[in-house]
Amino acid sequence: MAMRVITNFVVFAFLIALSSCKEHDIPLPPISSTGAHTFGCLVNGKVFSVQGVYGETRRDVTPDMVVIYASRGRVAFQLKVRDVDNPIVADKKYFLSADQEDISCSYANLNNSDCNYFDKPTSGYIMFTKVHPVYSGVFEFTVYSNYCKMLVSVTEGRFDL
Repeated sequence: MAMRVITNFVVFAFLIALSSCKEHDIPLPPISSTGAHTFGCLVNGKVFSVQGVYGETRRDVTPDMVVIYASRGRVAFQLKVRDVDNPIVADKKYFLSADQEDISCSYANLNNSDCNYFDKPTSGYIMFTKVHPVYSGVFEFTVYSNYCKMLVSVTEGRFDL
C-alpha cells in the first residue's frame, strides 16, 4: 500500500512538473557550426526553436542562393540570401531592407489569427558563420504585417544545417 502511494505521488509530481513547462522554458539552441540541424530565435522575446531544420542550396535556380527553411507546427520561417555577382561567403553581414529583393526573411504564425509576415523586412541581417557543406549563421530582423497590422521583432536568431 505504501509503495502504491509513493508511486502515485511520483507520477502526480511528474505530471505537475510537465504541465508547468511553458514554451518560453525551451532554450535557444547554442550557436554552432557543426551541422547540428538546429534553428532558433526570439520572436517578440519568446523562444522559437526547431530540431531537424531543412536547409537547401538552390544552385539550380540561381548560381548563388541559399534558402533556409524552418517550421514547427503552424509557425514557419524562411531566410533567403542571393548574390548574383559573388558567391555567398562567411563572416559577411547581408543586410535586409524594404528595397532589397535578393535578401529576405519571412515569418508565418498560423496559430495567431493566421498572421503572415511576408512583407519586406524593415531592418535586419543574415550572416553566415560557415558555408558549404555546413550552412550556419546568425540573423535578426523586424518585419511589419500589412495584413495583421503588427510589427514582429526577431532577435538572437541562429541556424546550423
